[in-house]
Amino acid sequence: MEDKTKSSLQSLANILQIYASVDSASKGRKIDEQIKEFESKVMAIMNNSRENQVSTDIANKLIQNTNKIDQNIEFVLQKVDHDFEEYENSYMLFELMIYALSAKNGLEYIEEAIEKSRVIKELMQSYYFKSDIQIKAEKTSILLFAHNLQKYEKTVFKNLSKLNIIIGEGMPPSLIMDTPKIQSIILHLMYDLYTFVDYSKDVDIKLLFNDKMLILELGGHIHEQNSLFKSIFKRGNPLDDEKSRQGLQLAILLVDRLRGKIKSTYETKYYKFELSLPVSILKF
Repeated sequence: MEDKTKSSLQSLANILQIYASVDSASKGRKIDEQIKEFESKVMAIMNNSRENQVSTDIANKLIQNTNKIDQNIEFVLQKVDHDFEEYENSYMLFELMIYALSAKNGLEYIEEAIEKSRVIKELMQSYYFKSDIQIKAEKTSILLFAHNLQKYEKTVFKNLSKLNIIIGEGMPPSLIMDTPKIQSIILHLMYDLYTFVDYSKDVDIKLLFNDKMLILELGGHIHEQNSLFKSIFKRGNPLDDEKSRQGLQLAILLVDRLRGKIKSTYETKYYKFELSLPVSILKF
């Protein structure tokens, strides 16, 4: 994949991450800093456009509606359109997704269209399978990492009874690891679990450490009437069926890229993913 395409995809990921987080008043220091930076840029526009009352009014409105997606669409598009250069189809997909965030049932239509197409599968085969994704390990606070995972309970997986984040004994306070990719792995595995588990019972994420390996365990009780899960187990190991579960397939690819291992177990109606990923301890 060419550098220009990578840059466009990275810009898309960054903007969507920021955009999805701005809708809440308490999203953490990083988002607060991004909002302040955004406001500073808008104020600069105002200072350079004092003679133009229309520009000033628009700038004021943008600041007042920083947390409202539908008020900032054009502003965001103008900030990133140059990153896509001649890749019009990529830009159109990005534009449609941005508009869908504020449209009634917008994401439902996009989700259905993507599900019917082969675009996700083809992108994984052409991008992830070629190991073009670079590993970027940085110092990560385990408490902050666990705190970010806990947010899924109130944001992505609202129907769950409870999401338990458990930090095992002997876990160092910080590890050097590729946190964004590991968090993406966990999110995709959680999406997969979400299709099978009984929402009335707890789902667990355990963070363990053993011999320079981060051990992750994600599990929950399977709903007794879940026919999809039953049909998967009739065919053997659930991980063998990853081709029909694209989020799981992507998680497996990322685990492999991080030189880790993943397996799943099923015992007494409790389905669990077990991952081991190499990490480093900060040396003083």
